[in-house]
Formats: sequence, C-alpha cells, structure tokens
Amino acid sequence: MVSGAPRGFVGCGAALRGLFERIEMFGDRHFHRHASERTPGAGRSGLRMSGIRESGIRGIGIIGNGVRGAWIAGARILGARVLGVRLRRLGVVALLAGMSAVATAHAETAPERGDAAARLPEGSFASESWDVVARFESGHLLLATMALFDPGLGTRNAVAFGQLVEPDGTTHPFSRSERAGGWQLDPTRRRVDLRSIVLDLTAPARRFVVDKNELGIEVVVETGGAPAWPDDEPAAGCALDVIEVAGAAHGSFRIERGPAVPLRGFAAITHRWMPGLEAGCLRRGLELFAMQDGLGLYLRDVETATGERRSWLVVHRDGAVVFRGPATASEILWSAGLPGYPEPSRLQFRAPGLTGRVAFGASVGRFEPLSRLPLPLRIVMEQRTRPRLVWSPADLELMLDGAPNRWIRSPALARLSWTNPATGGIEALPAAGDPVPEGE
Repeated sequence: MVSGAPRGFVGCGAALRGLFERIEMFGDRHFHRHASERTPGAGRSGLRMSGIRESGIRGIGIIGNGVRGAWIAGARILGARVLGVRLRRLGVVALLAGMSAVATAHAETAPERGDAAARLPEGSFASESWDVVARFESGHLLLATMALFDPGLGTRNAVAFGQLVEPDGTTHPFSRSERAGGWQLDPTRRRVDLRSIVLDLTAPARRFVVDKNELGIEVVVETGGAPAWPDDEPAAGCALDVIEVAGAAHGSFRIERGPAVPLRGFAAITHRWMPGLEAGCLRRGLELFAMQDGLGLYLRDVETATGERRSWLVVHRDGAVVFRGPATASEILWSAGLPGYPEPSRLQFRAPGLTGRVAFGASVGRFEPLSRLPLPLRIVMEQRTRPRLVWSPADLELMLDGAPNRWIRSPALARLSWTNPATGGIEALPAAGDPVPEGE
C-alpha cells in the first residue's frame, strides 16, 4: 500500500473492484446463456433478458472488463510500495477513469426526463414509484401506487398498493409485494409485473391491471399532453416527472366474480425516484390532481428535508398549457389528523396569470407504506422513517386572468405524504381556524 493512503480511499477501491467484477460476471453469464439457450433469463433486479440483443449483453461484459482493467491498473500503482508522488497521482487518475467509464455507461442508458421507463436508482434504500390517479364519470376513484426499492440489502423489491373507491365511499383495497426474483420488468423498463398487479407504461395507451379473486380492475390511460417536471429538486437526485396531467381513461372493474362495471373518465400519472429514503428528500409533500373535460391541473407543495417550502404546478386548458412553473404564493391551513400527521383543510395559491383555492374533504384512504415489509426489516426502517400516505377528495376553484371574476370549478384529489411525524404537531402549523391571506 502507498504510504499515507487514506483508509476510506482504499475501501472505496475495494468496493469498486467488487462492483466491476459483478458487472463482468453479469455480462459474461448472460451472453453465454443467451447464445446457447436462447431462452429468457432474469437478472438480480428481476429484469427479463428476453428480447435483448446479443451485442447489448456482450457490451455489458466489455464495459465490465474495461472498467475492471482500469481499476486493476490503478490498484497496482496504489499497491506499489513507493512514495513517489507521480505514481500516486497516476493511481488516482486510473481509478477515476474507471469510475468515469461506469458513469458514462449509465448516462448513455438512462431514460430521458418525461420517459416513464424505470430508472432503477442505485443506493441503499434507493427507490422509485409511479402513482395512477383516476376519477370516473360514475363517481368511482382509483388510487394506485407501484414502487421499486432497495431494502438496504443490495436487492430490489417491488410493492403495489391502493384502492378503488365507490361513489358511496365503499373502498376496495388491493396490495401485493414481491422480493427480487418474484417480479418482472420487461426490456423496455416500462412494464412492471407483480403477477396479480401489472403497470404497463408503454405509450400511447398506458394500462393498470389488478387481477385478484376478490377484485378485478383494468384501466387504460391515453396520452393527452406532454410530460412536465419541476426545474429544481428538493434534494440532489430526488426527482419527479408528471407523465400525464389529465389523460382520457376507460376500463372496467369487478367485485369478486360479479359482472364488469364500465369506467370512463380522466387519469393522471406521476413518476418519482430518489437515491435513498424519501425522508432525505422531503419532510412532507402535498399533491393536487384536478381532471375533467377541458381542464387538467397538477400542483405540488413540499417541505424539503432542510425545511424549505417549494410549490410548483402545471395547468392545461382545452388542450393547451396555460401555465407550468413555480407558484408565486402558496398557503396551507391544517387540521388534526392522526397523531403527528396533520391533514390539509384549505389551500390558496397564486401563479402568473391564475389564482386558485382548494377545500379538502375527509380522507378516503390512509396507508402505511412500510406495513408490507417483513417485520425485522420494518423495525429497522422505522428507526429512520415512519411514513404515512393519505388520499382525500377536494374541491378546486381556479380563476384565470383572461376571465376575471369567473371561477372554474372542478372536483380534485389530494395526495398527502409525511415521511416522519410533524415536529411540534399541528401547533407548529397554520391551523384551519386561521384567516387565509388575501391575494395581492
């Protein structure tokens, strides 16, 4: 070892060496399997290998060989028992070259912003999820989440949960979780299959399916506009894409073995990903979905992990984008919910060219995202985060500058997520009894 070399740097090199060896083994193993058997395979993440060209698989092996070679070159220099500054510098350059090769290969394969394909972020507790939110003419609601996450073991699990809400408030929950190897991701990374629950994000007709004995749902969401996303992130690597603001949706549902009930309305789809626990990105996030003929609105108001407030929205009117960008003002009034988890009562916001106000109703669904985890893992996770997710109906009133004193009214749905209980409880937040600030 080079005299004076930092232990952390040596440990980083050892970790990288193991990583590159796994890349090399992955490429060699799957290339030979594909060439000899011509049958679908699955990687550790559950990615099906069918349909991937031999050249692509061979490329993975080449990347692994090349990067590993760069690491070995650096390691040999670092391992030499010499004190020359030049040799140490060469070792660092070789090691950084290997790291750069990995970063370049990842950048070349990463989906573009607005592409609903899975990004498979790396890191302990890294995750990504998609929400499908639909309101139908019959009064039925669909609230669904599909998530992929690393439970801290270097693997990737999948979980889906949500519920169908009938007009009278009756709820039909559904959920499923699978460990690595029990779920599948197609080669395009746009179809996530948990056997009885499937999300297919292939445009132009995206599809969500639940096929259980007690409940069946099939909803198709058509492309209705361009995707959008905030320009800034609440923390590095914590990103959100609004894939669909208000796309036309149709399908059906059944209860047990009863007849299929047709559904027709509008739906929104979001996609978020992060390099670790969501608590490292946000303390709290409130999202509003308004979907009806001629109007689509998505608003996101968050409190970052450092306590900063940010609000962003996109508004579609008659097929045209009316506004997309940060709100100039946003004020939420809160009411008591579960202990430590207040719920919104009212919201008022402003942005260039528009003003909005929202009244929230009683919740129609509360979820504990960690409840589907094995108990030992859940105990470990709860030492860092105790998230809660709440869905509630809302009434939106929107005024555009081109139509002063004329409010556009629309039913909406709200998604509230807390990554940990609120510090200080509701006493530390604006309460529902406080006056709403007047607009400028």
